[in-house]
Amino acid sequence: MEKTWLWAKNMTKCKKRGLTLIELLVVISIISLLSSIVFAALNSAREKAKVAKVMGDLRSARTAIALLEFDTGKWPAGCPPALQLNGWLSGVAGMTNEVSLSSEDAGIVKKPIAKVIDDPANCRWTNTDILKWKGPYMPAVLDPWGKEYYVDNDYHLRANCPLGTETYVPPIMVLASGGPNKENGASYFARGHYDCDDIYLEIR
Repeated sequence: MEKTWLWAKNMTKCKKRGLTLIELLVVISIISLLSSIVFAALNSAREKAKVAKVMGDLRSARTAIALLEFDTGKWPAGCPPALQLNGWLSGVAGMTNEVSLSSEDAGIVKKPIAKVIDDPANCRWTNTDILKWKGPYMPAVLDPWGKEYYVDNDYHLRANCPLGTETYVPPIMVLASGGPNKENGASYFARGHYDCDDIYLEIR
């Protein structure tokens, strides 16, 4: 009887004492591990949501280009569609074929100004084009990293990516975002910057 009483007394003391230091550390470690897993999952979900938004914006931009062509017969930078898809012809020093969708040259968000953009390729906005313009064809939007979207008619897929292709791949025409690192052809047109995290939609 006495032994039973002592055992019960010791158990009562243990209950009053609470968790030992080791037990407390184990609990903290488990909580930290679970928090890390949840945090990583949330970050992954956020990044996927950003990519989904970009693809949605790019599809909207593709529709906007179709509307621009329907009204004016031109694509961004005042180029005939056939020339856009086959690459610009000029190679004029200082000219670039990476055009921000928010620029006047693109003619998507802002009304273009009558001017020659690339003479050998016949890329220009004329007064007649401007009279036919019925935009804006989409609102001014930035990608989730605060950068403008752009159109590039000779996008070299993953050319500046360490994991890029080792053989030459013909360029394609795309609508694109520079991705999380914010580097894209529109902001780095002098040397092109086609890296691993670009997000793009090919235009056919």
